Amino acid sequence: SRNEGERMHSAIALAKSLPLDQAGKWLDEGLFSQREGYALTLFTKILEQRWRTEDPNGYLIWQLGNGRSVSTEEMARLSESNPELLLSSIRLIQDPNSRSAAIANLAKVRPDLALAELAKMDVAELRNTGNFGGIFREMAQSDLATLQAAVEGLPFALQGEAQKAIFGQLLAKDFSGALSQLVDLPNGFEILMSDSSVILKNRQGFLESFASLPKSWQK
Repeated sequence: SRNEGERMHSAIALAKSLPLDQAGKWLDEGLFSQREGYALTLFTKILEQRWRTEDPNGYLIWQLGNGRSVSTEEMARLSESNPELLLSSIRLIQDPNSRSAAIANLAKVRPDLALAELAKMDVAELRNTGNFGGIFREMAQSDLATLQAAVEGLPFALQGEAQKAIFGQLLAKDFSGALSQLVDLPNGFEILMSDSSVILKNRQGFLESFASLPKSWQK
């Protein structure tokens, strides 16, 4: 219809002319007059594509703030060009799961920044430390030495998860050597049992070492 066509043209014109420093406000607050229908879809799609092209950093910050997933490539670009802007944006993410996901993504390209951010996190945000297991596994795979050096600087509630990730890699590379290190740790048995698949893959080595393990481990 004529009215529908006019709405489409208006949506396109607005999406192409709206100042980008107002884009986030329009998208977040639903300021476009048509609250549903294809005109709204068209407006949103064109505006986001324009924002992504003309101001990629600003668009990335908006995505993070809204709990959207971003690509590793986008995260790497901003972490190199403006790491402080990236970190300040991550800190503003309200949802703990979305914030953890953003830090995990950052860990793929800048584990040093991710670890520094985790070390500053409030204890109240660490109630479910298992949420960080995936983050540390990513780090252990990409930069094991950096994670090993940072363990003691992490909040105590996170150190156990970091150690599990570290020893997951060490046990896979040198089962007997890593097992001897675990024996000296207070939580060594817990770390070992956190991934039973490692024992199954190294069954022969485990059986050979069984007699030398602490008695409490043999029960």
